[in-house]
Amino acid sequence: MSAGGGTTFLDELVREPRLSALPVCGENLIVSRIDVPDPRADRLNPTLVCHRRGPDGTWEPVWAARGTVATLVGGESVAYAAGAEIRLRGPDGVEHPLCRVDGRVVALLAGSDRLTCLVQQTHASSSRVPATLGGADVVWFADSSASLGGVRRAEGGWRVVQLDPTRSTEPHSFVPRLPAGANLTGEAAWLGDELVLGTVYDLLDGRRRFGLVTVDATGSIGRELRVPDIDLTGLVASPEGRRLACLGTSVPVGDEHPVQFPCLIDTDWRYTPVDRGDDLWQQPRAWSGEDVLLCTAEDGPVRRLLRHDLRTGAREPFEVAGSVLDVATHGTRTVVLTSALDTPPSVRAIDDDGSTEAVERAGGPALPGRLRRLTLPDPATGVEFGGWLCTPDDRPPAGLVVVFHGGPLKSWTDWAWRWSPWPWVAAGYQVALLEPPMSLGYGNAGIAAGWRQWRTGIGAVAVEQVRAVLRLTGVPAPLAVMGGSFGGYLALLTAAELAPRLVVAHGAPVDLRQTASVSDVGWQWIREYGDPDTRRSAYDEQSLPYDSVPAGTRVLVSHGLADDLVPASESVRLHRSLLRRSVRSELAIFPTEGHPLLRPRNLRAWFDWVLAALAAQTPLDGVGPVPVAGDLAGTARG
Repeated sequence: MSAGGGTTFLDELVREPRLSALPVCGENLIVSRIDVPDPRADRLNPTLVCHRRGPDGTWEPVWAARGTVATLVGGESVAYAAGAEIRLRGPDGVEHPLCRVDGRVVALLAGSDRLTCLVQQTHASSSRVPATLGGADVVWFADSSASLGGVRRAEGGWRVVQLDPTRSTEPHSFVPRLPAGANLTGEAAWLGDELVLGTVYDLLDGRRRFGLVTVDATGSIGRELRVPDIDLTGLVASPEGRRLACLGTSVPVGDEHPVQFPCLIDTDWRYTPVDRGDDLWQQPRAWSGEDVLLCTAEDGPVRRLLRHDLRTGAREPFEVAGSVLDVATHGTRTVVLTSALDTPPSVRAIDDDGSTEAVERAGGPALPGRLRRLTLPDPATGVEFGGWLCTPDDRPPAGLVVVFHGGPLKSWTDWAWRWSPWPWVAAGYQVALLEPPMSLGYGNAGIAAGWRQWRTGIGAVAVEQVRAVLRLTGVPAPLAVMGGSFGGYLALLTAAELAPRLVVAHGAPVDLRQTASVSDVGWQWIREYGDPDTRRSAYDEQSLPYDSVPAGTRVLVSHGLADDLVPASESVRLHRSLLRRSVRSELAIFPTEGHPLLRPRNLRAWFDWVLAALAAQTPLDGVGPVPVAGDLAGTARG
């Protein structure tokens, strides 16, 4: 089987700019963030692109600049951060430097008379160590914030910089004097005339809690909000600053799993949960006026947009095509960034009367196949899980490739670059993208079916989901199972039952207790499984069994050496263990990558490696066409 079709598709995919956010929306301008592949530097360059609306209702790009965060100033100008410099673009598109800062600009906020920048400074290692370590090349910790990522990024303290963008005056800056044990998340918003900052507390028992504080112009703390049973993140201020919307995440107690819902905070510092009882995992995204809140909601195969009228308490869907990635508003206009598995990201402006204007669309290569929905009910849990089947258009499929998403609190709702199914489809394979328990979009029952049960709950259902797909497609066995992070764990876990010819796992946790003890997000593991020292059995029961992959199976293991979430030692240990059991394992370590593969050349090389392995493992006679047209439905268990 030749991988030629897949490599041709890859050539276009890795070159494609990646629409990722909507930082600014004005009356007649929209600024989008695009991560642009740089083939010479082999990296993604964050770029801001400004579109302006013409009299005929069409939107045209008028300027682009390297930058990460931006805000609207005075209705027609845009302030943005380019490295350590704050710049301003007026309506004429001319760029004006405002000031330089010492560190990385994390947030930009426009007020009535000033521009506020939240800056994370880069510390010199000598400023963080006791005298006894003086002169050493070392980063020192004395609290539970210790992390490998903290060493690599060398992040220091925080500073707030404020300036008048209309005058050439010296900026005013101050260091927030945070409560004991608190650090900042990098989130900021105005609530009335108070600057609200997101806080994080790393507790000695390994848990992490999130709250809010206000600071004045001297850096002194005004008010603090820490809710005993809710973490508050994701700040979204209303247009006039009378309300603040946050993402509320419940703190699990006992065997509970977390639940996410919107929270409202008013200028009296009262918080009110919204829709806490539903299971759509809503997240506040934008305001349409002072009394209408727009939230995304995980609902089966799509991430929908919901409109909350806070005056009446009514909730209604805001109909848009595709899954919503980001939202921005101005006046009567709502701007949405959407995508789907078969549709690259695009930006559209929608007026209150329903009229829609196209703003921007990622190009993307022509799709080499078609996408169909899989419905896979699980009788044991009563949850109707699902997934997608991608099939080549121009030939009978040469084999079935099963891909599990990472997370596990994710789903296959968006266009993908890292785990796009289409390179494999272009090479002639059909691809099943499965959503087992703990995938978003299946309500709280879907999450409960896998919470603290990665092997015994999620893995068991995942095996039966694959078997259901085999029955529906008439394929005797999968050619390959693969995934990244949690998806890689599932690929390895299900190999014994499914007997694929090829297993591919990138950045996969193997020993869950070891991973939890070192990971920069160890608090997430502790939230689910508890203390890795006192609850060893809970971790060990759900870890990958040493004999999960049959002898003789070909396995491709890969990892980023700078992975802060799952240490690369997990893949080294796995590779050595597989070889001891006569598994045909190969290990690829990417020295400059973190948890995901981001560099275009590395991504392209990884796909080429996998495509070549697929071709080598493909039977000469293939597996025949899919016998059923249209969407497919089957039972996962029973």
